[in-house]
Amino acid sequence: MAETAFLDIPRLLFAAPRSGSGKTTVVCAVLRALLNKKQRVTAFKSGPDYIDPMFHSKVIGAKSRNLDLFLTGPENVKRLLAKNSKDSDVAILEGAMGFTTAWARPRKPAPMIWRVP
Repeated sequence: MAETAFLDIPRLLFAAPRSGSGKTTVVCAVLRALLNKKQRVTAFKSGPDYIDPMFHSKVIGAKSRNLDLFLTGPENVKRLLAKNSKDSDVAILEGAMGFTTAWARPRKPAPMIWRVP
């Protein structure tokens, strides 16, 4: 797949050990800060979530995408990440509790920023 060759885009993954840890608030603040620095950003959310991506979309003025390993599989997630972030300076990924980057390890894993209680 030619599109998956473009996984070299800089990206940050925000995750936490449980719900209610403030991931969406932090992600939206980071998205806004990057936009203020004139960065082209793309937002992603893991899993079949529709509420958090609405917040992302409101901040960036563009659609936030879902990446769901269970429903679409690893190859399709890679394709969607590559396709939707190809024109971005940085991709911001919001994980769910326990979300990891195991599917990205063969290339460059996303830096992880953990909020530890």
